[in-house]
Parts: sequence; structure tokens; C-alpha cells
Amino acid sequence: MSSQERITTILLRLLRGDQLNKQALMTEFNKDESSIRRDISVIKRAFDDVFSEPAPFIAASSGDYRLKPDLHAAGRSLDDGQLLAIALILTASRGLSSVEMKQLMAQLLPAGPEHKGLDRLTKNPVFEYRGVPKISLTNRLARLSQAIVNHELISFDHVYHGEMRHFDRRLPTGLFFGDLFFYLIVDGSDEQADDDPDEGKFVRFRLDYMRNITSHRQQPTHDHDERFRGGRLQNHTWYPYLGKPINLEILYSYDPQFVLDRFPEAIVDWKNVRDRPFIKNPYARKVYHITIPVNDGFGVRMWLQGQGDLVKVLAPKHIRDYVVWVLRKSLKNYQNEDDTGKYL
Repeated sequence: MSSQERITTILLRLLRGDQLNKQALMTEFNKDESSIRRDISVIKRAFDDVFSEPAPFIAASSGDYRLKPDLHAAGRSLDDGQLLAIALILTASRGLSSVEMKQLMAQLLPAGPEHKGLDRLTKNPVFEYRGVPKISLTNRLARLSQAIVNHELISFDHVYHGEMRHFDRRLPTGLFFGDLFFYLIVDGSDEQADDDPDEGKFVRFRLDYMRNITSHRQQPTHDHDERFRGGRLQNHTWYPYLGKPINLEILYSYDPQFVLDRFPEAIVDWKNVRDRPFIKNPYARKVYHITIPVNDGFGVRMWLQGQGDLVKVLAPKHIRDYVVWVLRKSLKNYQNEDDTGKYL
């Protein structure tokens, strides 16, 4: 039995409400004490990450493990509203292959007349679902998560723009989903060009472009404070690009809630809102000064370009210069054309 299967077996028994004993687990799985302790630590971290529950076990005698009652599987059933939210988010993501997503929906969604509304509202999203990946990813996600937890080096091939490159003995530090794709985050920036705005201490690899993944037993030391923080990146970018942290200052001439929804840590200077009564659109008559903690990778740059004339970058200068440079290049694409797009 692999470590993955062993951890799953232990977790399922705990979710069932069983009280487990360390010595009994050592005997059953023919593993030493450190292996069982490591399995329990993996389960504890999972409850912390998924349920924000850092202490899932009932205080018991040394070597006994039992989950708190509200964490048992029976105490974690989801109602139809919760299931509907999960199903709509998952199908909108397009992050899994079509086959894998439909299998997941079949496992997730209950059937029967008491779930009629749930069935009706999820039937079309599931039927019309077209996943971006062409291969199964959930097994790969599970395998790589174990490598991350165990600090194992991995080697793999990665296909990019039709070219395959080999990467040897890299330290995986995180998994991230954004804009249709799952990414593996790896320590090190030596594979990036010096002028790459996403250059930093991490490199990302699209999961469905990875091939021939192998893990190694080496377990280099890894500073916990230096780990990749996917939740923070979600708040600091639009598309899932990496980059260096900056404070972006902009003038925004529309409802600032659109900025706050995208960047929850943004700060609006409500005391210095400028009025423009001459503007016909009543929703664009005020200009807001907003400071946003972001990273300076391509994700934020594309967001700025997508805002058009609603936004003006004040700082930092290198982001302002980049936006101006792109706008000038874009304008050249339309010069010397008539109204139909034909060159004069």
C-alpha cells in the first residue's frame, strides 16, 4: 500500500468517527512510529487548509486519534444550495477535462425528486461543459501535493509553444488555479529571462503541459516562511502570473467597487474624490484615487489594459511606462486604415 492510500484509509476511518491508535496503525501497516506521525500531520494540515481547523482531534491519551464530532462525515453533509454553488463554480472553471469533470459531478450531486431544483440548474452547465485540459489532473494534483508536503524534489518534462524541455530535481512548493489552468509552483527563477516581468523566486508550470513526472527521495530543507502563498496571489493579480509585490496607484473614473471586487486589499481615498459634472455618463462623473497591493507581473498589466480609459496609472513609474508603451503600439495597428480596416 502506498503512503497516499494509507493516509486516505486513515482519513476515511476518522471521518467515520473511529478512534484510532498509533500502535495499532503501526502494526496494521507495518510502518514505524515516525511514518504514522507524518500521516497524522498530513491529515491535520489538510483540515487546517480546507476547513480552517488547525486542531481537528479530540484531546485523548497519547497515541489515540479521534476527530471532533462536527468534523465527522455525517456532520459535514452539504445542502442543495451549497452543492449548487460548488457545481456552478467548478463547471465555470473549465479546469478539468470534460470526462473528469462529469465524473466528479456524478459523484458530487445527489439524485432523486427531493433534489429536483439542483438537478435542473446543473444539468445544462454539466452537459455543455468543455474542459481545457485533455488529460486527467486530479491524480496528478494528489501526487504533487504529497511531493510538496514531503519536500521531495521532482523531475519532469514541460511542453511550451510546441517545445519540450526537461527540468531536473526541482522543489515544488505550491499548486495554484487561475484563469482555466492548474499550475505547479516551483522554487527558483533561473529559468526566466532577465526582462520577464514575472521574474521572481518562484516559477510556474501548467499542469497539463507536464510530462514524465518523477519524484526523488531528497528532502532539502525548506523555510516555511518562504513558501508559496496561493491565497495571497489570488488577491494580488488578475490572470495567474507571478511577479514582485508593489503598491499600484491609479485614478479610476468609474464605480470603485469593480476594483475592490477584483483586489480586496485595495484602499480608496474617499476624502479626495474628484467630480466631473460635464461627463454624460452619471456613473463616470467621479474620479477615485486608489492604492492597490499587487504584483507587477503580466496579470496586473493585462487588467490595466482591459480597463481602457477608465484608469490612469500614477505609480510606480515602470508600470505607467509599460501601459503607455502598449497603448502607443496598439494605436499603430490602426493607423493608415479606413473605417473598414483596410490600409489606405
